[in-house]
Amino acid sequence: MRYVVVMALSVLALSACSGEQPSGELDRYGQSACDDLAGFLDEGAPESERELVLTEVVDNAKSSSVESIATAGGELEGMIKSDGWEAGTDAFTAACEAEGWQAG
Repeated sequence: MRYVVVMALSVLALSACSGEQPSGELDRYGQSACDDLAGFLDEGAPESERELVLTEVVDNAKSSSVESIATAGGELEGMIKSDGWEAGTDAFTAACEAEGWQAG
């Protein structure tokens, strides 16, 4: 939990440094990416499906017009096949929450 809070603060700090402020509104791609990732994490999809699900999350995120979501998706993309993929999902979730994402 503490790690997620630190990641959320890191995302907010990065946004502040770039002059980007959380929009508080996700477009449909950003909402889909956040929802899909939450579903994957909540349901604990089989390891064999991890790459497929995370790739879909990344594709939706990169199509989003919300810059912080698109950026977090690009960062997650580089972690999909590594052992650090969980850190990437934590950072992505923090970006979703910073943009006002709510499940559903």
